Amino acid sequence: MEKHAKEDYYNTPKYALIELIDGDFYQRVHPGIAHQDLLGEIMCQIMDKCDQSAGKLHMMPGPVALELGKRTIVEPDLMIFTDRKIIAERCIVKVPDLIMEITSPEDLYHDYVTKLKLYMDANVKEYWLINPEKRTAVIYCFEEDNTHVDVFEFDTTIYSRMFPEICLEIADWNVDYLNKS
Repeated sequence: MEKHAKEDYYNTPKYALIELIDGDFYQRVHPGIAHQDLLGEIMCQIMDKCDQSAGKLHMMPGPVALELGKRTIVEPDLMIFTDRKIIAERCIVKVPDLIMEITSPEDLYHDYVTKLKLYMDANVKEYWLINPEKRTAVIYCFEEDNTHVDVFEFDTTIYSRMFPEICLEIADWNVDYLNKS
């Protein structure tokens, strides 16, 4: 089977949730309301705690393309970085400092295995896997000679090793308010 390149990715339908991994297309599941609500809560808390106007931290919510090579383009849920020069017209061209993925039951292997390896190999400094169903966050902090793995329950403060100003209090987040109709 022929491998695809980044030009093929950019020629896919504009609103398709597709990632290109090692030359193969991967169809992602559209995020649901709970996923987007949790992402919004996380972003609001980070904005409240971090002075982005001072030029320290910048956030880019997905879906936005992150190029990790000629045959790999992914669309993380949230990217956080200190250098705005990684932003190009149609994508993020260099590895952000921190990547967050909010998991869904359909994409667990993709997020916990495939993307973990991609982000490790790309030298992402910190990778967060937030699992709303289990109400946990697994945070990988990749240092030069060491990898730290922290597991947090939603009822505790979830924090970044790399950016101490990023700490989340999401114990009260739930989807009980959603209309089940």
